[in-house]
Amino acid sequence: MLRVVLDTNAVLDCFAFSDPNAQTLVSQMASARIQVVTRSDLRAELVRVLAYDHLPFDSARRQMTLMRYDEYAIAIDAINYDANPSDSPPPGASPPGVIQSDATQSDATQSDATQSDATQSDAKQSGVTQSGAMQSNSIERFKLPRCRDPDDQKFLEVARDARAHLLVSKDKALLELVRGRRKSLPFRILTPAGYNAAFDIAARASPTV
Repeated sequence: MLRVVLDTNAVLDCFAFSDPNAQTLVSQMASARIQVVTRSDLRAELVRVLAYDHLPFDSARRQMTLMRYDEYAIAIDAINYDANPSDSPPPGASPPGVIQSDATQSDATQSDATQSDATQSDAKQSGVTQSGAMQSNSIERFKLPRCRDPDDQKFLEVARDARAHLLVSKDKALLELVRGRRKSLPFRILTPAGYNAAFDIAARASPTV
C-alpha cells in the first residue's frame, strides 16, 4: 500500500473542489490502495482553512470535506509498523499502481503555473518511486531541509516520520525543496496532477495496474 501525506490544498482538491486532477488519488483511497497519514496539527489546519470566509463553502460542504478526510486518513500514532514490515519498503521497490524511474524528482514538481503543460513529461521522468525511501533507522536520523514557509514544515515532518512514499502538494515552497538537492528526501513530492499522470502512464503500460 502506498503511504501518502496530503497538504491542505491537496485535501481541498480531493474532497472540497473535486478537482479532476486529484480523482485518481481519491479513487485509490476508496479502494484502499493508498493510506493517507495525518497528525493533529495537519487536521487542525484543515479545519481552520475550511472556515475561511473567502472560500465558497457552505456548512454542509465543510462538514463533508472534513468527514471524507477523516474517513481515509489515519493518525500517524496509529500506524503499526511492526505488524506489517512491508510498510517500510526497501529502496528501489515500486509502489503499486505507479511507474518507477531513475530520474530525479525535480521535473515532476513543476509549479502550479506551469504544471498543465509539463505534467505528462514530469510524471514520466520522476514517477512515484520508493527509490528514495529509506529503512526506518535512516529515516529517523534524516535531517529535513527547512521550508521557507514555516507553516509547511509539518507536512515534511509527517511524511518523514510516517515513512511515507509521497507528499502531495501544489505549494511552491514545498515543491522547490526537491530542486537541485544533492541528497534525496526519503519521500517524493508530487502535485496531484503529477501523480494522476504517473498513474495513467503506468495503467497504460500494465493493464493490471
